[in-house]
Amino acid sequence: MLPLHFSVAEEVEIIGYEIPMLMDSPDKGLLVDLMKHIGARANMQLVFTLVQKDQIPQVIENQMASITRDERDLGFPGYPSKPIFERKTFAFYKKNMPRIMTIYNLRGREVGMSFGYDADADFMGLLVKNKIKVRKDKTESTMLRHLHKNRVEALIMEEYAGLVAIKITTFDDVTYEARRPLWKKFDHILFPKTETGKGHAARFNAALKSMYRDGSYKAFIAKAYDAQR
Repeated sequence: MLPLHFSVAEEVEIIGYEIPMLMDSPDKGLLVDLMKHIGARANMQLVFTLVQKDQIPQVIENQMASITRDERDLGFPGYPSKPIFERKTFAFYKKNMPRIMTIYNLRGREVGMSFGYDADADFMGLLVKNKIKVRKDKTESTMLRHLHKNRVEALIMEEYAGLVAIKITTFDDVTYEARRPLWKKFDHILFPKTETGKGHAARFNAALKSMYRDGSYKAFIAKAYDAQR
């Protein structure tokens, strides 16, 4: 009998930072699972290391592959992946309240936000411009309790994190306008500007493209969100 030959996946380290429900740890979170799934198709075993978010620019300068959604980071020399995941921010509010369709609907009101929410500077600037007060607490689940007790009028949360928190707390009186995100940004991996980084980016992008083409990317995301509804 001829011996079987297996192609061993290449281990590739990716530097990231903690994002509630998306990247809770190196082995937990929707974004972690998604990127590992894409990597497996590219015959790459992605291994994650988490650092403080403000360390990411230094990580990039040190020629290490990193997670970013900041266009300024994508300006560093390197090979960016195609957009991996679209993070959407929504206002979550109680069902007996007037609908919140835009940031302007929150003008002059107080909203809740977890300390872990990955705030975008431009988005936070819009809140200030519209005189929206922000009250912060530890987690999305904790903030939902504030909303439930009418301590804030709405919560600013990334969609998936919000859905997970609602399921955990079992507060079924909370809703959001699923077709009206307040803010959107894409996550990327910026691979280092080396021949190895160039090869990793090409393989990762080809795998991601193939998942879009055969429908498996859409199915992966739908399954993750459906599990929280």
